[in-house]
Amino acid sequence: MKKLIVPVSILIILALFVASYFLFLSPSPVTAPKEIPENYKQTNISENKQNTEISFVGTWQGLNNSGNLSSDLTITQNDNNTLQFELNAYYGDHFGNLSGIALINGNTATYTTNDGVIFKFILDTIKNQINLDTTDYTYQTGANVRYDDIYVKVLE
Repeated sequence: MKKLIVPVSILIILALFVASYFLFLSPSPVTAPKEIPENYKQTNISENKQNTEISFVGTWQGLNNSGNLSSDLTITQNDNNTLQFELNAYYGDHFGNLSGIALINGNTATYTTNDGVIFKFILDTIKNQINLDTTDYTYQTGANVRYDDIYVKVLE
């Protein structure tokens, strides 16, 4: 019986300590004002988003990158009409690269090679990603190398 009294006493003392902490030492609760001051009123977020120019300049990595397969996209210039890019991909010992200036129309930047291969960069400002669609995924690359992927921005 004596062996049981000591652990129970310790638990009771611990419970009293925790209860007194929350009753007397914890900060007072935060309450919201009944009315929101004028300078804190919410603005229309969709209007602000339309007026904000989103820059795609930076380094982007393919979502399907792995040890053997990798693709990255570097955008060096982005204005309202053009997107200057460099695209690199490899699979094992095989690789490919492509660079150019794509013309922007809406949310799609399109680049056409001299021999008619079309690359479409679909710019998704909601998900902050770029989906690459092309008529030739292995254009001027080695075996099993592909440019098609969804690209996400690398934090710098």
